[in-house]
Amino acid sequence: MSPEDPRYDRLLLTAERIAGIAASLENVALLPSPVAKSSNSGNYRMDFA
Repeated sequence: MSPEDPRYDRLLLTAERIAGIAASLENVALLPSPVAKSSNSGNYRMDFA
């Protein structure tokens, strides 16, 4: 792919971009899991049945 191609810049991974990706992943990891949350009570359920 030619460096003049706009997609080239989108695929370029610099140290700054990798650090930004890592920070974003850390933020997502801190979010509460919506998987086991009951929509009625707001409590977390673990029975899944």
